[in-house]
Amino acid sequence: MSRHKISSMLQLSLAVTTLLVGLGWPGQVEAINLTPTAPQNNPLQYLPAAQSDPLAKIEPSLLSDVKVSNQTDFFVWLTVKADLSPAYTLQTKAEKGRFVFETLRDTAQRSQKGLRQELDRQRVGYQPFYIANKILVHGGNQNTLLNLAARSDVARITANHIYRLEKPRINRSSTPKVAAVESNISFVKADDAWALGYDGSGVVLAGNDTGLDWDHPALINQYRGWNGTTVDHNYNWWDATGTYPSAPGDGYGHGTHTTGTMVGSDGAGNQIGVAPGSKTIHCKNMDDYGGGTDATFIKCFEWDLAPWNLSGANPRPDLAPDAINNSWGYWDGNQPQFEDEIAALQAAGIVVEVSAGNEGPDCSTLRSPGDYQQSLTTGSVNHTGGTLPGDLTYFSSRGKSGLYPDKFIPDVMAPGENIRSSVPGGGYEGGWSGTSMAGPHVTGLVGLLWSANPALQGRVDQTVQIILDTSVPLAGQTGSNCGGDYTVGPNNDWGHGTIDALAAVQRALSYGSSGTLVGTVTDAISQAAIAKATIKATLSPTLTWTTKSNEQGDYSIKIPSGAYSATAEKYGYVATQFNNVSVVSGTTTNLNFNLTPAETYLVSGVVTDQATGQPLYARLEINNYPGEPVWTDPETGSYDVTLAAGIAYTFSVQAWVGGYEPVSRTVGPLTGSRTENFELGVDVVTCQAPGYAPADFLIIDDFEAGLGNWSTTGLWNWEHQTQNCGAQAAPFPSPDNAAYYGLDTSCTYATGSATTGALTWQSPIFLPADKPAALTFSSYERTECNGNCEWDKRATEISTDNGSTWTTLGEGAIEGTWYSNAFDLTPYQGQNALLRFRFDSIDGYADDYLGWLIDDVAIHTNCIANYYQVTIAPTEATQWGDPGQTVVYTVQVTNSGNLSDTFDLTASGSAWPIYVPLDSGAASTTLTVGPLAAGESQTVKLLMVIPSGVAEGAKDTAAITVTSRNDTTKSAVATLTTITGDIGTKPIRRMFLPLIIK
Repeated sequence: MSRHKISSMLQLSLAVTTLLVGLGWPGQVEAINLTPTAPQNNPLQYLPAAQSDPLAKIEPSLLSDVKVSNQTDFFVWLTVKADLSPAYTLQTKAEKGRFVFETLRDTAQRSQKGLRQELDRQRVGYQPFYIANKILVHGGNQNTLLNLAARSDVARITANHIYRLEKPRINRSSTPKVAAVESNISFVKADDAWALGYDGSGVVLAGNDTGLDWDHPALINQYRGWNGTTVDHNYNWWDATGTYPSAPGDGYGHGTHTTGTMVGSDGAGNQIGVAPGSKTIHCKNMDDYGGGTDATFIKCFEWDLAPWNLSGANPRPDLAPDAINNSWGYWDGNQPQFEDEIAALQAAGIVVEVSAGNEGPDCSTLRSPGDYQQSLTTGSVNHTGGTLPGDLTYFSSRGKSGLYPDKFIPDVMAPGENIRSSVPGGGYEGGWSGTSMAGPHVTGLVGLLWSANPALQGRVDQTVQIILDTSVPLAGQTGSNCGGDYTVGPNNDWGHGTIDALAAVQRALSYGSSGTLVGTVTDAISQAAIAKATIKATLSPTLTWTTKSNEQGDYSIKIPSGAYSATAEKYGYVATQFNNVSVVSGTTTNLNFNLTPAETYLVSGVVTDQATGQPLYARLEINNYPGEPVWTDPETGSYDVTLAAGIAYTFSVQAWVGGYEPVSRTVGPLTGSRTENFELGVDVVTCQAPGYAPADFLIIDDFEAGLGNWSTTGLWNWEHQTQNCGAQAAPFPSPDNAAYYGLDTSCTYATGSATTGALTWQSPIFLPADKPAALTFSSYERTECNGNCEWDKRATEISTDNGSTWTTLGEGAIEGTWYSNAFDLTPYQGQNALLRFRFDSIDGYADDYLGWLIDDVAIHTNCIANYYQVTIAPTEATQWGDPGQTVVYTVQVTNSGNLSDTFDLTASGSAWPIYVPLDSGAASTTLTVGPLAAGESQTVKLLMVIPSGVAEGAKDTAAITVTSRNDTTKSAVATLTTITGDIGTKPIRRMFLPLIIK
């Protein structure tokens, strides 16, 4: 095993995975995991319960550890616990926080006094905690361990479990900037909550994670330590690992990514966070390798309760966050180490959100503390469909909890697949998957709720209940059937459902003084009940509450007192509205709706290729239409759909085959039937639409002529597919040569030490400012961890400052097979660029793999259709001759397509003989023309014989047809007419003069 892969006793995971194209698992790989050094079949040593027997108080692994190492660190849990129940009677979060902080600190000071005196007497180092009544002993020996266990004020003694995790391989393919709200954010309707005027302002959300890139463009204005001019990290940052003691940092990236999903926005195109108006602070509980200890996690929880300054002094509960995101967890669950800490934070009015873990789909796979009843635990859904509730993600961990088997966990779900967010260095990265990515959506939702209704601030139970009550059940998705209700929830697969930010905010606004609006929705003609009608109660332009009618047509909605505009609508009906509907606190207002069926009209059209006009098999998603997506006829590209009048629809059209850009258009409101045709253009960057090929190349190199266009460092060399190393990756995409990073002697990159090298295009490449550009190449990779770890980087990089700095376009993605890779260079338009492929093994361990091969490197700026076409000239010709004579015609056949082709020429349709003279002297009515390259022409002679004895003025016409062999639908015809008579008295109709053979 590689030295850098050694890890310790237990497993920890940052609940993050990365979408990988081409791997066996669809879109998810293992989260950030720690592998125990002990054999996998050894059971985990769970915490001992409080015991009177001294030895029974000690976690079994500690006794063996102290015998081996003589000294070890361990936690001493005291028997006394603070009574925090009075906090729940206090009204404000400030009061709760101050009470909990003072009570915990006073309890710890009193109850720990004797134990601390004993440790001082023994001259043993220690660190006391108060958020949970524990003391971390440093370097205690066996005697210390046994003596402390014998004390009556000691409940149990546990290890300070040390974690070292192995970084996952992250697919850092180029992620284009989007000038819009990220799809996962709009999926949970956070942007709809913003539209009501609530974006999290006035709320502080914390992250306990790997750190923070505080001055990232999407985070700097959310960081509480930044006032727009100067920065102050006191009370806003703490590093429990000691890596960045004076200012925030994140050498791992996970904390920056999760914080972005929670609060991120650069004020322009990168709207990546749920609560962009909230402020954020951060406690680094894991180091830059993703590892932590029990102590670092506890230290951050204690800082969350009352943040202290950078020197570790003067804790202030008034600066505590409102909610904390925890996208990490103990593998295998059932680890109650942090129950006291989380209970204390909740009592202080702080919501503690925890990711469920990525060990699904099996039951009972929750991580700790996600399996605590005190935590608000989040699982993952796929949001690709764009509509709540999404689909349960297979990797999302499920209940039941071993600690709380009667509680259904996870509590709620949120998008956790293919999430784009902030990463250190000011950039953005998509393709991240895992419950780590799901959790920050829920933490951000707390920010929205408390900004919408500050009366909820500090009321954890009520806040959580609103989130649960407004979540959208994944009805019918039984997942792994781990127990519970699969119609409306809760259950151990998807809890109460996927969060709905808009519904939650609307419910939050009704918290406090409110009344109830009730009624029934019916069909105005048949009087039948209308189920699932949408009822909206609008108090002001920015305040609207929404509910739906049940199967009996009944609805009920609790809303603040006021005068409302109330509307009921259902697809296929005309919406009905009542104004000045009075709702009074503590009373019920009845309001029934009778909806009139709407007129319907036919919308039809065709979907075609924009360049060629060819029909396309395509899917039409129609927003505001409740039916299934509409598909075109695969042969004609035609479609039709009947839609209700009075509604504006959005048609989103996507070709079934890849390589086309989608098209969206608003259609309606309809007042009659209409035609809507759609033309889809190709994606010029990927250029993968069938029948298309890249064109207008800036560079192109298949390495058949060597590496003359490139400079090389490290082990890059020229490789033939029949050589020893090349044969392991044969056949090459364009035989016979490629560029190879590895040693020809061993067919590995094992040099005994770290190896790095670059294959660099020697001359700057100007990328035009007026057209897109894309880099494409073929890649073959075989590296450490099957490419699924941070070692052995295969980076594609670009420089626009003549090589002074380099930007990574992406890294290797697929192992053990040739694959095509493409990167969009459009962001670098109008600049001179250098291109390189850089290999870096990071260390000298486990480098006995084949390495990296590159072939067919090209940069194109256009994507054109490959097509077959033929023309013939002239298309009409007339000649004169006497009976018994032979008239010669000359025609020119041209390959007017853009691919090489061969054509069949046939003479037909005439009564008089017509033939093509062959080189052999024979004659034929058919001829093979070509092969001809694109644009190439061939001249063909044809002879028509005028029979003897025909009268003057007689005529005959022949059709000369030329047909493509590759596409028989492509043909051209020339009409040749021969007339008997005196040529001297007839006009010459065409430029080709007849040759009279007597």
